[in-house]
Amino acid sequence: MAKINSTSIAITVSELAKDDSPARELLSDDIIAQLEAVITQLASESAPGGVLVEVLKAE
Repeated sequence: MAKINSTSIAITVSELAKDDSPARELLSDDIIAQLEAVITQLASESAPGGVLVEVLKAE
């Protein structure tokens, strides 16, 4: 029987803005995809088998 080993992390990106400043996305979809690729690469280097990295954008 197989088992799943997993590690979960949470990353929050924030900025301090004036009250009258419009809300904006701090990380584009492209940057999020790049972060996923970097995490996949780093995790793959330390794992004997393949790894699956899932990035979920909180709303």
